[in-house]
Amino acid sequence: MRGQIFELSVTVALGPIDCAAMAEAFGEEHESTYGHRAGPEEPVELVNVELIGQGLPERSRIPERLQMAEATVVCGERKAYFGMDHGWITTPVIGRSDLTDGVDGPAIIEEYDATCLIPPGAQADVDVHGNIVIRL
Repeated sequence: MRGQIFELSVTVALGPIDCAAMAEAFGEEHESTYGHRAGPEEPVELVNVELIGQGLPERSRIPERLQMAEATVVCGERKAYFGMDHGWITTPVIGRSDLTDGVDGPAIIEEYDATCLIPPGAQADVDVHGNIVIRL
């Protein structure tokens, strides 16, 4: 909304549009900002509207479960350091898409944009949405 030369932002309550309530909110904001309020005969101009909306899809856009291999496949192994308690351990490397049955640590799970390190004594598996869940 605009008064004089400068724009002021005013939050409007949800529900039907009430021009009188918007003008009153503008008057209050103007008085709070500038220390005075224009008379009721002065026009108030709405110059911009910002709206945030949210809708719920009829069905989930997330698949029940991502397509994955039929069994967990070890792609190789490499040495990984697990602190002073465990030191260097030759650790199986599993491709992210090959993690189906879960895996006991130590393990390395690789994908194109991330690597998960499963420490000794931990377990990792995949939830119904395909997220890796690590239990320590």
